[in-house]
Amino acid sequence: SEDDEPEGIATFGQETGAKFALAWDEEKTLAKQYDPPTMPTSYIVDRSGIVRLVHAGFRKGDDEEKIVAAVDILLSE
Repeated sequence: SEDDEPEGIATFGQETGAKFALAWDEEKTLAKQYDPPTMPTSYIVDRSGIVRLVHAGFRKGDDEEKIVAAVDILLSE
């Protein structure tokens, strides 16, 4: 998260059931590096640090199969 305050991160994790690491980008270092076009933006990054998929925005059901397929491919490599 690049929000101004970190307090909502734990609540977000609990409400969504996130099973991945959640962190606060206090200095917005990563946000500046990746320059997300909108919030939220998801990046699928491979083990070598290469961005393999960028998904901007969120709507329920939005490209879920595409995201799952990208993760499955990377996990099988």
